[in-house]
Amino acid sequence: MRLGISLIVCLLFCQVFLFGTDYLDVIYLKNGDVAKGMIVENVPNDYVKLEIPGGTILTFKYSEIERFAKEKIETSNSSNHSFNESSGLSASSDFDLDFGFKIGYYSPSEEVMQEIYGSGLFLGGGITIWKGNIGVNICIETFKKDGEPYIFQYGDVEIVEITDASCSIKILPVTMSGLYRIRSSNLPVEPYFGLGIGSFKFKEKIEGEGEYYDPYWEVYYPFSVSTSVSDSEFGFLIVAGVIVDHIFIEAKYTSATFESEGAAGEKCDIGGINISVGIKL
Repeated sequence: MRLGISLIVCLLFCQVFLFGTDYLDVIYLKNGDVAKGMIVENVPNDYVKLEIPGGTILTFKYSEIERFAKEKIETSNSSNHSFNESSGLSASSDFDLDFGFKIGYYSPSEEVMQEIYGSGLFLGGGITIWKGNIGVNICIETFKKDGEPYIFQYGDVEIVEITDASCSIKILPVTMSGLYRIRSSNLPVEPYFGLGIGSFKFKEKIEGEGEYYDPYWEVYYPFSVSTSVSDSEFGFLIVAGVIVDHIFIEAKYTSATFESEGAAGEKCDIGGINISVGIKL
């Protein structure tokens, strides 16, 4: 009796699982073939696994696919009618999760930052959650560079001559961006672009000796300094890039202004232009 009840429950479960959906996934291939079933795995820009009636699983490369569609399941033997037969490769309605790592070149937009530290390499990584063509990216990057300061604010004196000094800077942006991607079989790449905001952490260390000029007494006074400045400021960004297979190329403009007594002066924008290349997993 228990065995019979168990079999009935299993049959009902299988029926709901196999036939509970009203639509079939349809894959149109570039060679003209059409495959219908249920997509069980979808790795964007890589491959798709489709389970067809009978339980067989077929694997298709994205390079073989013309477009996706959905087809309503008919209860009769009449011909099926396609659903969502738009031209091009439509995005999957499922959530996609991408992890990425990148290396890039950062060029500060502030003239004083450029003169003291110049441009340099940075590292970064992030995660992107896609729902169709809309995505949200969370990214962290790090930039470290040594420099040579030539001005420093000492008390109320704005300009100080530095005779022997060194400084170092570390910038750590943690950002969140809204993205939009364009996916089409007519394009060999997948472009994307977006806007974002973030917290730009900044730390600068300065050590040196020099002298400052007292205009009242018209004399120079020697001084030595060893200090560090750290802060966190809100900023924004504009980003655009392209994805080719698992490789992406990205350009980003950032802006975040600090007010502190650092080597770059009282007020400084630590943002700039980033060009990077990376790999997504």
